[in-house]
Amino acid sequence: MLPVWGERESYYVQAAEYDQALLHIREAVGKAIVWDIEPPEKTPKRGQKAQKPWEQYDTTQLDTVQHPTLGTLKFPHDMPFEERNQHIDRMLSERAEWLSKLGQRQRTVQIPQSAQKLERLTPEERNGGWVTVQEPFPADMSDQDIIREFQTRILLPRPTFSFRAAIRSHLVSSVAGSLLFLLGLLGWTLCVWQALRRKPETITRSA
Repeated sequence: MLPVWGERESYYVQAAEYDQALLHIREAVGKAIVWDIEPPEKTPKRGQKAQKPWEQYDTTQLDTVQHPTLGTLKFPHDMPFEERNQHIDRMLSERAEWLSKLGQRQRTVQIPQSAQKLERLTPEERNGGWVTVQEPFPADMSDQDIIREFQTRILLPRPTFSFRAAIRSHLVSSVAGSLLFLLGLLGWTLCVWQALRRKPETITRSA
């Protein structure tokens, strides 16, 4: 039974750590900042410098295009119309995305370190040492709903202990330990029984 009790104590320690992390999350939710648009990246992304669409063309002669939404645009005279339209579509898409973010007020919660080790991660993320340090939520979401999101979607489930599952996992050692206990109890009972049988005989001979 010792392995079962040891596992039980381990579960209690893990559950206490989970409850402490959840308490830290409650404090972080209370301090969360509401952004009118997405918060800036803490770590700037590094990569190859993107080439501007007109750098591969001769820019000494430019065509002016008046777009109803984007306003005045200029393209190199040698740029094909199909490529111009692709750039216009991309700029329209970026503009629409930026405008949509302006109307989305976000509440960003900084995830405390005590909770980062409890995050639901894929094996690749866990092996790579990746963690999420902040999580955005709608600005009108209540504190309780945000905490519920952490419990159901972001964090692993709270550790729970089951005697049945623990005994099943330690079945061989538990059975062996129980048999040893019963054999020891049986041996002690036999010794006491034999001692009680001999005691009256000793008293009779003395008389």
